[in-house]
Amino acid sequence: MRGLVGEHIVELKIGDITIDTWQRIRVEHDMLSAADSFDMTFGVSSWDPRVEPEPIIQRLRAYAKAFARVELYIDGARQLHGLMDTIRGVGGPGGPAIQITGRDLGGQLEDEYMPTSFNYKGLPLLDLLARATAKWSIPIVIGNEDNRVVVTMKKKAHQIKDLEKAKKQKWYKNVVGKPVQGYAFTTGGGVSDTLTAFSLVVANRKLNKEVKPDPDDTRWDFISDLLRVQDLLGWFAADGTFIVGVPNYDQEPLFHVTCAVKTPGMPMPKQRGPDMNNVEEGEVKEAPGQRYSSVYVFGRQGKDPIRAEAHDTELEALGVDRPCYHRDKKVDSIEEAQRVADRLLIESKIRGTSYSYKLTGFGQGDFLYAFDTVFDVWDDEPSRYVHDQLYCTSLVQEYDGENQGPTTSVTLQPKGIIEVPTS
Repeated sequence: MRGLVGEHIVELKIGDITIDTWQRIRVEHDMLSAADSFDMTFGVSSWDPRVEPEPIIQRLRAYAKAFARVELYIDGARQLHGLMDTIRGVGGPGGPAIQITGRDLGGQLEDEYMPTSFNYKGLPLLDLLARATAKWSIPIVIGNEDNRVVVTMKKKAHQIKDLEKAKKQKWYKNVVGKPVQGYAFTTGGGVSDTLTAFSLVVANRKLNKEVKPDPDDTRWDFISDLLRVQDLLGWFAADGTFIVGVPNYDQEPLFHVTCAVKTPGMPMPKQRGPDMNNVEEGEVKEAPGQRYSSVYVFGRQGKDPIRAEAHDTELEALGVDRPCYHRDKKVDSIEEAQRVADRLLIESKIRGTSYSYKLTGFGQGDFLYAFDTVFDVWDDEPSRYVHDQLYCTSLVQEYDGENQGPTTSVTLQPKGIIEVPTS
């Protein structure tokens, strides 16, 4: 079968050709990073002269140009929409091959500076985001109350609908279903000109203060600051969509991590026996030395000094005194100072706790692995021993035809550790 990688169909589209002569794949997905990278190598090993007049690698040379757009599909679902950064022609015992590396569209936001003339005071947040990203036609989705679209190996979209909390709010009936002119929003696999609940409220927020970038701000710097003062995060989904929202910790686990060892006399949960083991490698890293016991942020509002603080109560209870002092000229209100203090403390907690697992395959059941999901972890390995539900923030899809089949490495965090500071 064309493009078969393990039990998955994997294809890369460049221009009007589809490439499936895989030698090696590595694609990163990280919701805490602006740009996700990829590294792929293709050869001629599967060329059948009875089917194709020339090896696909020869046609690839015509399309493999710097900044050419590429799209990676796994089981029919787009997992990457990016641009090439480098192209290398290599040869070896297995014949000629081409290696391409690059990043998704978020890489352009990191590379290009924001025009200092950009200032649209009073415009809705969605307008500002759309104008900051318009050059690359990046689709924007406000809110993940539907918990991101998780693609399946059966090429179906899966969404978790939960609007009950919103329906109890007084403002819900006044905003739900009202159209937002000028934009088409992807919802549930279709396109609609209406949003619901949280999405509508956020999309129509107006900034009453000047929104002007600093001279050294990239587009991503500007967007990050813009979202931060609105108590929001922004990240790129695997299919290239830009998501604006907050982490969803309330969802049910969609995947499992299992390294089960049956111990005589000890009960084991149903369907979590050794036959479900899917861990190839694992690491639990506790680095309290990377955490701050407290964070102090200093700014200035006019001529008056501003100070805010945040504390890691767990470390302070242990008697640890490791403060961080942060001075920021951009901090001009006590609310902003508190957001910065909370964010720095959260980032230090993330550095201090890490769960990493390399899992077999690109997904489980009908679902491809994705971040902004919850994993149910049952790990009996004595050096780790983790029985918990953890939140996924990043993953790496890999395949090496010579050394290993398809694997996915995931980074998991305790629920709630990544927060959006609110005032």
